[in-house]
Amino acid sequence: MSRKFLTPIVLPADPVVALEAATKQYVDGKVVGGGTSEVEIAAADPIGTNAAAELWYDTTAAAGGLLASQVAFTPIGTIAATNVQSAIVEVEAEGPRGKLGLHTLTTGFTTTGTHTVAQDEGLTLTINEPVGRALKFTAMLRPYCPGGANRIVYTLVRNGVNVCVFGTVTEVLSTTVAQSFAFTYVLPSSTGGAGVVWKIQIQAGTTNTAVSSHADASAPRQLLIEDIGV
Repeated sequence: MSRKFLTPIVLPADPVVALEAATKQYVDGKVVGGGTSEVEIAAADPIGTNAAAELWYDTTAAAGGLLASQVAFTPIGTIAATNVQSAIVEVEAEGPRGKLGLHTLTTGFTTTGTHTVAQDEGLTLTINEPVGRALKFTAMLRPYCPGGANRIVYTLVRNGVNVCVFGTVTEVLSTTVAQSFAFTYVLPSSTGGAGVVWKIQIQAGTTNTAVSSHADASAPRQLLIEDIGV
């Protein structure tokens, strides 16, 4: 026989023996302070497998009732975190972030004036450069020597300062046909800054005759900057 009560029943204290009724504060204390993720009516089933038998279950908790931030982690290598969640964040932060910029040109450039002086050949990228990151630069270029046998020198420039020189030897360059070259450079740790300008310059390396970076719609020249991690 069941009875209905119109007013809440107030228990005098938390239970102390198995068959005594439990107060709300007793149940809350077990859930929050006990470090478990559920209170079972029937404890035979594994945690989270029988919703009908579970009085309360925290779906944000991992198996065993611990969040990643509660699981201890031993620092190793460059990872200084002392819990799993923070370690995951650090690992993600150290990983590659991908493309920072890509410039593509389908028209060529030929030096004028004093050909042995570096000249902007057109490939330019302005990026918000992150601090302390490894940056990879890939330049797809098609040099040739319309002014006769020569050596071509390309320079990677950051904000007006030379960073890396890519040289070609006379023997591998044609005076009539452009050949494709892929030049790569990795900057181990970037300085960082907003609006940093990276560009490619070209110059004749041996004699003062015209040199070119060829490009067309089917064979463009490109400058790619990628963040590859720390």
